[in-house]
Amino acid sequence: MKNRCIPVKKDGLFGFIDDAGKWIIPPKYKDVRHDFDNRGAFTDGLALVQSSENDLYGFIDIRGKWIIEPKFSNAGTFAPGTDFAAAKGVKEGWGVINKLGNWIIEPRYEGCSHIIGDRYFKLYKDLPRAFYYFDAKEEKLLIDTLVCQREHSVAEIAKNATLSSCYCVSIDKDSPTLIQAIGTELWGFIDDNTNNGSVIYPHFKKAYPFSRGLALVQSIDNELYGFIDRAGKYVVNPEFKELLYSTDGMFAKAKSNANELWGAINLKGEWVLKATYNRAEDIAIPHEDCENADGLYGYKDLAGEWVIKPSFLMVGGFEENGMAVAQSAENELWGFINLRGEWVIEPQFEIDAESFEWSEIAPEWKDGLFKREYWR
Repeated sequence: MKNRCIPVKKDGLFGFIDDAGKWIIPPKYKDVRHDFDNRGAFTDGLALVQSSENDLYGFIDIRGKWIIEPKFSNAGTFAPGTDFAAAKGVKEGWGVINKLGNWIIEPRYEGCSHIIGDRYFKLYKDLPRAFYYFDAKEEKLLIDTLVCQREHSVAEIAKNATLSSCYCVSIDKDSPTLIQAIGTELWGFIDDNTNNGSVIYPHFKKAYPFSRGLALVQSIDNELYGFIDRAGKYVVNPEFKELLYSTDGMFAKAKSNANELWGAINLKGEWVLKATYNRAEDIAIPHEDCENADGLYGYKDLAGEWVIKPSFLMVGGFEENGMAVAQSAENELWGFINLRGEWVIEPQFEIDAESFEWSEIAPEWKDGLFKREYWR
């Protein structure tokens, strides 16, 4: 078994012993840092220690020889399998160094997090908070972004040396972070919440933050809009002149590339309201069914405004085909309405109200017709 080099403290200072308790390096350091996985002080033959002479941090080898002189006010261990570590200058900020102790990313940042997925260092500046990612594999500062400190707000980054003016919002702390590539100014995402710090490489002309698991993006190929999932795959293909986020996770307002009029689509990219509207504001998407004082049901939007007036004895939720089951107040029979509240299938079916449950009696849609054997 390979002899370990174990950090121990004696008389207020740290040194290293082997498995037999013999001193390998006598106690002379004020502090010893463990590696990322807390496997020990040495990573690839180097240990991060604090000098007792000048209180600064540097790196030693297993013999106690300084490989990188103590010249940092703070530092992190070298990420396993890479040649880079986060470090803070004496009077400067945080940056990234190589195993020669040279700055790869100049120390001008407010902080530097541990490496993400053995590849990406995350650095940031405050006021406004801008995040920068150093790609340890490509050995370059690949991407940077602004994450707003207020949720559901939009902020602008002032022009600087690496990034022209851009926009980004933080919708959900668990959602991937919107990023913009330096140079190409294309957009993508990095997901700090995954084990490997997965990246949707910047290749969109425009991109917007994730909401309800989807992100709105503009294709660089045809400059049309679609929705992607967290894996970067298109859920709704880029076929629309404009798209607005789905307010209820089921429908989205869309501007047709064919006639440049607005309608509504489901999250398969299928039209549920034909593109016949001049403005997106003219389209009201039902959010929830509600009852009025007279005991009739209709639908309100997210703002609580009636978008389908209460005129039904009972209603069900809208399905992805843009239709909902509803009971007529005139003949007490059941049919199906669209997002405008218009009868698509006239009320002609009977159903036992006590057993009414959409999940149980929802008819199958096939070739534009409902199978009537689900109804009696």
